[in-house]
Amino acid sequence: MSSNNNTSPMLADQEKDYLLYAMFHYMPSRPLACVGIAVFVVLFLYLVYSIRRRPGTPKFMIRVPLLAIFELVAFALRLQVINNPETGTFTAMSIFLLIPSNLLSLANYSCLVHIIKLANLQSEKFYYRPGIISKIFTTSTLIAAILQATGGGLIFNASSRNAALVLLFLGLAFQLIILICYAFTLNHVHSNPKFDYHVLGQYNPKRKAILVLYITTSALIVRNVYRIAQYGFIAVGQQISDEWAFYVFDPLMTAICFVVFGLIPNFFPNEQSRVDHTEDIEVSAQSSSYPSSYKPNA
Repeated sequence: MSSNNNTSPMLADQEKDYLLYAMFHYMPSRPLACVGIAVFVVLFLYLVYSIRRRPGTPKFMIRVPLLAIFELVAFALRLQVINNPETGTFTAMSIFLLIPSNLLSLANYSCLVHIIKLANLQSEKFYYRPGIISKIFTTSTLIAAILQATGGGLIFNASSRNAALVLLFLGLAFQLIILICYAFTLNHVHSNPKFDYHVLGQYNPKRKAILVLYITTSALIVRNVYRIAQYGFIAVGQQISDEWAFYVFDPLMTAICFVVFGLIPNFFPNEQSRVDHTEDIEVSAQSSSYPSSYKPNA
């Protein structure tokens, strides 16, 4: 009897290890999952602070801290899976990891649209019209997100595995195409001097904002390529069996985006800089109303 009592915990641990390996294809680290939770708690607080300290920050930036909560939930679920491996929890974790990158892409696109709005160009060309650009990128991103979320939810069901992989590939490939198109659009706005605006106390804020967006776009592309490679290995019956690859190419890329997004409010005019800039325009307009030959009486 005592022998059975001694061996049953060992068998339970072996079964748990087997389930974990079947899910992750490596033995996930509990300490790293805890570090992930701590990192995204800090990033959430950092993003909230960076937005609150600049009244008048564009509304789309308010959504960014919420995405850090999604990553936080994903790592909390990862820790729960490590402690008690269940397919449902693992599926939820996978979906929560997919959501932030898609919605971060949306915030990325919104930044570019905001730059175009601030430039206030009058043109019939569709890529000069922020409303049209916003609709194109938003619709495309939502389609990519739905495809990925649906595929992520079905992949652990043996009967729907092939369909899930197709949906994931379509969603990720579509997202990659959108990101590349966005990078070209970003470069066009960067190189075109017509797209410009002013922020009190900032030299060339458009250039700084776009350089920051190059960083976030590059990080999102790296993460997207990693995910395509990951599911490509699964499709041919192989796996990426190193945990470091997951942390380097997924949460690290997302964390870089969050850090950089915390800087973006500095490069957009807030309420005070809008007032000051308006006053500057009024002063310059009054100054220019006099002819160049005009001299005030002594």
